[in-house]
Amino acid sequence: FLMSFSRYLSLGYSTHFLSLGASYMYPSWAAAKAAVISVGEEIASQGLPSGICPLVFIFTGSGNGIGPSYR
Repeated sequence: FLMSFSRYLSLGYSTHFLSLGASYMYPSWAAAKAAVISVGEEIASQGLPSGICPLVFIFTGSGNGIGPSYR
């Protein structure tokens, strides 16, 4: 995940996603969720660089890790 957004940075696109850490870096589910909500609010107010839009996320799997992604 982070690797993809680092690639955007190397191409000259800075995105709000760069401020997100890997899931293991957050002390709790609530802290991770708050970070994602914060990034979402920044994107809603400031938008994304037009060069990376539209941006599509694909979620796959059926294990324990995918459930929170849908929320």
